[in-house]
Amino acid sequence: FVSHPTLGPPQRVSRTVPAEPKKNSEPVVPEKEGKSVKIVVISAASPLREGESSRSLSVLMLAVRSSGQNVKPEKLPFTLLYLASILRDRNYIEEFRRAYHYLGAKFPVINVTILDLRAEDDEFDFRYYLRKIKPDIVAVTGMTSLFSAVRFACQTVKEEVPGALRIIGGRHVSALPEDTMKESEFQIGVLGWGEETLLEICARYAKAKTFDFSQING
Repeated sequence: FVSHPTLGPPQRVSRTVPAEPKKNSEPVVPEKEGKSVKIVVISAASPLREGESSRSLSVLMLAVRSSGQNVKPEKLPFTLLYLASILRDRNYIEEFRRAYHYLGAKFPVINVTILDLRAEDDEFDFRYYLRKIKPDIVAVTGMTSLFSAVRFACQTVKEEVPGALRIIGGRHVSALPEDTMKESEFQIGVLGWGEETLLEICARYAKAKTFDFSQING
């Protein structure tokens, strides 16, 4: 579901749910602080393989916290961990590249960082963090109860890293796509399962930031 200044009203397109990818991604190791869990950077530099491009894309995946949160979470943001593993799974990417051959022979190296604001202290400076890492893409997820926090996070991203592509996924945008895009500064909304959709967005964005993302299913 895409909203774009040069397009007409938002358009909905569908994508079939892909089979579960092979589970051979590198393990994600959380850093525990008491009962709370803090997500650390899971990107890692490695030699290029056949089919990989020297182009690098920095993706920040964000879990927001509500204004009334008083305790840190005891659970990991598994949805973001799952999507991050997809973006880093070389075997899955190779199968995806063969299926979507029109994307070209070379695929960008995707460096993924997960930031769980729910696990951060109140003193955490989100604006400084954004300026420091300067992501190319920021993907945010959240339910309807967290939409105010999601929308505020999106506005902050726009102010601090205006060149970053802002994406929202999750139950809220899937249920209320038009309202979500009209009431926020997000540029792309991903509906339903977003494995292939997010991967194609990354591939397209690495090649041309002016690509018409309404052509991407999902």
